[in-house]
Amino acid sequence: DQFQQLVRADFPKLYVPNAVPGKAPALQPYQFRTEDNSATVNLAVNSFAYSTSRYPGFEAFKANLEGVWKLFSDFFEVLTFTRLGLRYINHLPIIREEGGSISLSRYVTAKLNIAPGFPSGKIHDLDFTISCEMPGGRLRFLMQNAKREDGLEVLILDLDFARQGPMDKDERP
Repeated sequence: DQFQQLVRADFPKLYVPNAVPGKAPALQPYQFRTEDNSATVNLAVNSFAYSTSRYPGFEAFKANLEGVWKLFSDFFEVLTFTRLGLRYINHLPIIREEGGSISLSRYVTAKLNIAPGFPSGKIHDLDFTISCEMPGGRLRFLMQNAKREDGLEVLILDLDFARQGPMDKDERP
């Protein structure tokens, strides 16, 4: 109730989770949403998450996240974390080439030196995941084509970077 008062101006909608048999109620997140449902703060006894469906760029995302994070961390005394992560997911509508192939260079400008011989040419279906250690944490990268419920074929790019293990609240990977 008190946290809701802190975020009500930016997140006026509150969604309380339904009871799930066999699951502790405190582990089910409360959702605080913006008026247009474009951003959400999920809060449970063991987790904090911020997500948005509008992404004007990393600096704006970071500023919004840090604003709500400051309210959270000032209100709740959390001294250590067991996981800190950042996840980016994008669904890009696919335009198939003549012959039905997908040209990855149309969607991904980074050089994909992920695996020797990774094809850059005539790809028809894609379902690729890699998980690797990186400085400061672990990266999981997924790239696949799929059809949404509305029938639109999309290329899903999913990058999840996380640091596991005990860390002080002011540490960042």
